Amino acid sequence: MPSYGMGQAAELLGVSPDTVRRWTDAGRLPTVRSRGGHRR
Repeated sequence: MPSYGMGQAAELLGVSPDTVRRWTDAGRLPTVRSRGGHRR
């Protein structure tokens, strides 16, 4: 499964990056953390 940054995912879904962050925090979208702590 490919991984996307927050901005890329937001663009693909047609929403803002803040919306994608809220969805990941709520568990609606799966995320993986990079070594630096960034969500993917």
